[in-house]
Amino acid sequence: MTYKESTFTQPAGRDTSLDFYIDAITHELLKTNKRYYFHSSISQDEQIALKSLAQDDNIVIKKADKSSTIVIMNRSDYSAEVHRQLNNELYYKNLDYNPEQNLQQEILNTLNSIDCNDEELLRVPYNVRTPQFYVLPKIHKEHNNELPLGFPGKPIVSGCNSITENISAYLDGILKPHMENLPSYIRDSADFITKLKAVPKLKDNAFLVTLDKNTGEKGVGQMKMV
Repeated sequence: MTYKESTFTQPAGRDTSLDFYIDAITHELLKTNKRYYFHSSISQDEQIALKSLAQDDNIVIKKADKSSTIVIMNRSDYSAEVHRQLNNELYYKNLDYNPEQNLQQEILNTLNSIDCNDEELLRVPYNVRTPQFYVLPKIHKEHNNELPLGFPGKPIVSGCNSITENISAYLDGILKPHMENLPSYIRDSADFITKLKAVPKLKDNAFLVTLDKNTGEKGVGQMKMV
């Protein structure tokens, strides 16, 4: 009888003690093996400067939206932009309690009511974390002095380790094949260009437009001509 070598890797986040042990062992192995030793591409002064920036509580460093550019913002301005968006009662509601436990029980009751036996779906992530809200500055937009950052922030909610993370992944696996079969589905920019080439010649008085509802700025639909 032959045994196939296991390729299983313990995912991070399930046990903090195990995560610490794996990180420590990995660090020691890489440090003692010259084959994995990497030399920094920046000078020591630059490393010190970067460390100083990372430890400065007066600033927030984020990647710009739709760009690889790094933006350094005053923390007070960044906080003002976050609160400007979260205070919009059209999209957000302020709660005076954490609904996490109630939501978790409601999810389990719903799964039990449909006789779901999928253990991965039923399993709630270890170290459940409340989803985190943050914004990425849209520096490609026109500068606006009325906004705290001078530019609108793209709102993002990180749901890693949230109570609905597993359900979201499960449903994504079910719905994605159906979504990709829709005639209106566009995978990426390259796919969009390919589909445009297949469009019959447009009339001279025809216009191509895009419609985008941007809730991070004014919360209204914006139509743009291409």
